[in-house]
Amino acid sequence: TLTDKEYQRLRDAAVAIIREMGVECGGSNVQMAINPLNGDMIIIEMNPRVSRSSALASKATGFPIAKMAAKLAVGYTLDQIPRFAFEKFPGSKPELTTMMKSVGEVMAIGRTWQESMQKALRGMETGLDGWDLPKGFKRLTQDQLTYSLRVPNPERFVHLKQAFEDGMTVD
Repeated sequence: TLTDKEYQRLRDAAVAIIREMGVECGGSNVQMAINPLNGDMIIIEMNPRVSRSSALASKATGFPIAKMAAKLAVGYTLDQIPRFAFEKFPGSKPELTTMMKSVGEVMAIGRTWQESMQKALRGMETGLDGWDLPKGFKRLTQDQLTYSLRVPNPERFVHLKQAFEDGMTVD
């Protein structure tokens, strides 16, 4: 079993190797070993492609590495949205600052940014049906909407949708 420090050393070394090799997309496999007596690290091999070891890693983690690498290589986009649950923390101010407030995240992949974002919004389990405004959504007044768009908050996606529907522009 690796310590957290060893794991981070291996991870940092793998990223440095991949960057040095010039791999910018797709899957890569870096195999390394650590001597348990003195902590020396050696590189066994590096494959700038998906290999049998990648299949083993996919099986162990449950993440389809080869499938995702292939989709990203042909132009799919990967989007990630943080999940906030201010309703679980009474008294907390629902404003996003430099302090960590997310309770998780959702990740989605699609042919376009719009498709992957639509999937990610649906996957957040907040009642959003993608970009559509949720049922029972209380529309904000123009002043409330302007304030909501100016101050980062977890409802920003929904308010952005309302703003465009109301004719607001990015200017």
